Amino acid sequence: MDAWVNAININTLDLDLLFQPGGVEPDCVNIQNLKESLFIAFIRRQQDKSDQKIQLVFDDLVSNFPRLKTLYKFCQNPQDKESEFLAQNDATQFTLAIRAEIKFNRIINQFKAIPASHIPTEICWLLAAIPPSQDNIRELVQLEAKKRAIFGLCTPQEWQRIQKRHNQKRQVLDCRRHRSLVF
Repeated sequence: MDAWVNAININTLDLDLLFQPGGVEPDCVNIQNLKESLFIAFIRRQQDKSDQKIQLVFDDLVSNFPRLKTLYKFCQNPQDKESEFLAQNDATQFTLAIRAEIKFNRIINQFKAIPASHIPTEICWLLAAIPPSQDNIRELVQLEAKKRAIFGLCTPQEWQRIQKRHNQKRQVLDCRRHRSLVF
């Protein structure tokens, strides 16, 4: 989809074609996924530059697909809206953000602030999907054992202690998508 979007001559794109029945629709069971993919590709294209014509595409897609609105609002001002976006713990929005290759600057701080007794699985999945940096790893290894265990960064002894508490073990495994820790 990225190659297709990059090849679009935005000056001649007829936006109305995206929302007319027919054409793609009968052959494609899930037309929403196609338009969602188009939206995501436009976000990736738009991240480092501003183009008014692409803005029109965004506006049309968002008005026709309300589930894209949250990501769209976040992308308009990611520095100011990141904490609000992350606080929603919405797996669907996180998936869209990962597909759009959105850069998160405050996710580690958000994760650190979450009490260990209630860690939402969604933020762990998002954090695990982001390519690790040395700074992120440095921050993670300084956390308590339960939070480190989610990313496989605990010792075997720490994991044995966590396993003795059934609720903690279940929560860590939920955050790890039920992948056990192997030492």
